[in-house]
Amino acid sequence: METVEIKEKIMAANRAFYANKKLLKSKNISKRSKVRIYDTIRRPILMYSVETMTMTKKNEENLRVLKRKILRSIMGPIKEAENEFRIRTNEELQRELNGKDIMHKKNKTTKNKMAWARMKVRRRIRNQIISRMETRWEKEKR
Repeated sequence: METVEIKEKIMAANRAFYANKKLLKSKNISKRSKVRIYDTIRRPILMYSVETMTMTKKNEENLRVLKRKILRSIMGPIKEAENEFRIRTNEELQRELNGKDIMHKKNKTTKNKMAWARMKVRRRIRNQIISRMETRWEKEKR
């Protein structure tokens, strides 16, 4: 089941795309530049606070679907014959990205989640130690 947080992030990324649609569909800008511009806009929106969220396979797939949808819109259709067009396949989009996974930042995010969890554990342990020391100090003071 898709979480509310993921749905909100996807909607925000869609809004960012449609706000910049004229720029991202312009014929005067290279496809590579358009993808970089969109990634620069999209990544902070989607990755903000993701370290604290539970990322399921379904959520990851929904984010991949969003990225493919927008890449198809940026890249445009492929002309097969006179007045015949078709949409790009997932494999063609992968080739356009030079084989990078659409969620290639996942490993960094997972590392950040682990660092965040370790920090929380260290804080809890430190607070327990301080609490014990304060208790001992209170007892010795009496």
